[in-house]
Amino acid sequence: MQYNERPGGSDRYVPQKQQNFSEKILDKFYMLSDILYPPVCPVCKRPLLFRQGGGLIHPSCYARLHKAVPPLCMKCGKPLKDARQEYCYDCSRHRHSFESGHGLWVYDKISSEIVFLYKYGGKRELSVFFASALAQEYGAWIRQIHPDILVPVPLSREKMRSRGFNQAELIARRLGDEMGIECESRALVRVKSTIPQKSLDPGKRQENIRKAFSADPAYLKGVKRVLLIDDIYTTGATIQYCSRALRAAAGARVWFLTLCIGAPF
Repeated sequence: MQYNERPGGSDRYVPQKQQNFSEKILDKFYMLSDILYPPVCPVCKRPLLFRQGGGLIHPSCYARLHKAVPPLCMKCGKPLKDARQEYCYDCSRHRHSFESGHGLWVYDKISSEIVFLYKYGGKRELSVFFASALAQEYGAWIRQIHPDILVPVPLSREKMRSRGFNQAELIARRLGDEMGIECESRALVRVKSTIPQKSLDPGKRQENIRKAFSADPAYLKGVKRVLLIDDIYTTGATIQYCSRALRAAAGARVWFLTLCIGAPF
């Protein structure tokens, strides 16, 4: 897997077609910088020397991230215990506004820590690693559904001010660069602040997030197929109401892709 940006460096994305030329020029500089200021692997917290794993994660640590593998729910992509099942308990009981979706990793101790580091530890450079991993694992699926645009799940103004960036938007923009798909962050806005979902039970999460999102038709003209991007899918409440807003504004079909996905309930 190739990553095209150095941790701690510029936010400028270097397209893959320029990477070979850039590496020839910067290789010695990176080697020296790795010795003087080695980046740290987000999983094991040990130094990454000489751009191991693309300079963002040890290959052995990447293998410790548990991918969501079949059998999976045909709707939300959650892992299933029984291969004879088609849908998880939630998707078998409720209708959703989205078509289907996937999460790359099972939401467990290791994946939750790396996402926490990204969101709250200021490790914005991890968006390159996340986008590359998503493109590698789900690039064929993305091309199959052929979205017109990528839309990141928005943050409230308060969270945006305190965090300084929208974690979903950074991933969506990087993924859009990788896949050649436009990212439109203005298509969906959060119109009210909500209590953090992780502090609520499944029923209260639905009520908490209801009417929290609004889609802007001005940025959805001619759009028929949308891929929503977020970091975590657990109960699916956020993705559900984002999808509902997009469908109401543009009649678009909506799929989703996340870094992590929770266990079925």
